[in-house]
Amino acid sequence: MHDASASPNLPAPLASTEPSAPSSLPGRLAALAALAVSGCCLVVSAGMWPLNLEWIPGFTALVILYAVAAAGLWSSRGWARYLGLGTALWGLVCFVQATFVIGPQRFALAGIALHALMLLFTLVQRPAQGGAVDRRHAFAMTCANAALPCALVYGLAPQHDWLVGAGVIGGAAVVVAACAGLGRGRTWGLFAALFGAVLIAVTTARAPATGWLVHPHAILPNENPLALLGLGVAASSLAFLAVTPYFGPIVRFLMRPSSE
Repeated sequence: MHDASASPNLPAPLASTEPSAPSSLPGRLAALAALAVSGCCLVVSAGMWPLNLEWIPGFTALVILYAVAAAGLWSSRGWARYLGLGTALWGLVCFVQATFVIGPQRFALAGIALHALMLLFTLVQRPAQGGAVDRRHAFAMTCANAALPCALVYGLAPQHDWLVGAGVIGGAAVVVAACAGLGRGRTWGLFAALFGAVLIAVTTARAPATGWLVHPHAILPNENPLALLGLGVAASSLAFLAVTPYFGPIVRFLMRPSSE
């Protein structure tokens, strides 16, 4: 039998995951960059009226997501660091991909610049209360938060019904919450995160629109094959990546010799 008092080598509870610290200049600059991206998404969403109404929910969700990240970064919330890193990495990859599709147009270059600044200033921002950041937890939370915008855009795409949206977005939210619990040493967070990742993968695989590769893009002038499928695969892959840092400690704990 295992010693009931023993527990796997999960990270110690992190003080920086809840409280806030005095706002730092890098944090405020990252917040301004996130707010600028939120404003750009709002302009794009408004510009879709009335021809592309079906894409407005997805872009409105991005407006809210970046605004929440901006508010958290401005006040140096611990959770906002990971939300900022995740959304900045996601946006940077998306806009770099856009330059290969439509060329180096101004809006794509501006998106790259804003997300690069957001990423840079979030990285150099001082953690809340000056606490050390566990690298394993930071990696997991960054991946989980990067999966969130993928899930929002994929789940709210007009090709999908509400069941697909609920499965993908709900799964991503579960992964974020579960990884936050793992950062506080809660073993149940591993199983919850696995459930969320599997939910995203199963929903994406069974989504009716997964194989629809030639639907016109909401903004780009040409059809954008595989873009929607790529978002679903990215959401699922990032969710599983968020869980991987915790497999080692759990397996070692379960496989060690039992104590008398």
